[in-house]
Formats: sequence, structure tokens, C-alpha cells
Amino acid sequence: MQAIASISLVIFTVCWIVHFRFMKRLRQALLERHPTTLASIENSLRFPTEGLWRFTQSDAHKLLNDPEVTRHVRNLKRLYIATVAAWFAFCIALFTGGL
Repeated sequence: MQAIASISLVIFTVCWIVHFRFMKRLRQALLERHPTTLASIENSLRFPTEGLWRFTQSDAHKLLNDPEVTRHVRNLKRLYIATVAAWFAFCIALFTGGL
């Protein structure tokens, strides 16, 4: 169980780090292709990445009809699923005596 906890924690950490790169790519794509949309997303909330996060979780990207933005959002959603799965695996291993 200790190996499962360690591996899942490493996977979680890597996903967390890669998340910032994916968010940067999405922000760049929005800045180049839809600057007014990016401005409205970033000015609407308190935290800088909260607006982009809500944008990825809603279906607002489909209204832009931009395949590149949709691809970035899809990649972020997949990464989020992998991150949550790794975190749950770590928690399960931790609470069942993995560490």
C-alpha cells in the first residue's frame, strides 16, 4: 500500500504542476483569438485563475466555436479527472494504512 500512496502522490503533484502550463496555453489562445472574452473572464472575479477555471468548467467555450480553445479546455478537464483520481487513490491508501 505504501507504493500505491507514493505513486499516487507523485502523479497528483505532476498533474498539479502541469495544470499551470495548460492554463497558460488556454490563456494565450484566448488572448490571441478572443481578447474581449479573456478580459471579461479575468475582470469578473477576485482570483486571477478563478475566471479561467469557471470558463473551463462551464460550456462557455463552445459558444466561441474555436477548435483550439475547445482542445485546451478538453485537455484541462482530462487533467482534472486524473488529478482527482490520483488524490482519491492517495487518500484511500493513506486511510487504509498505506503510510
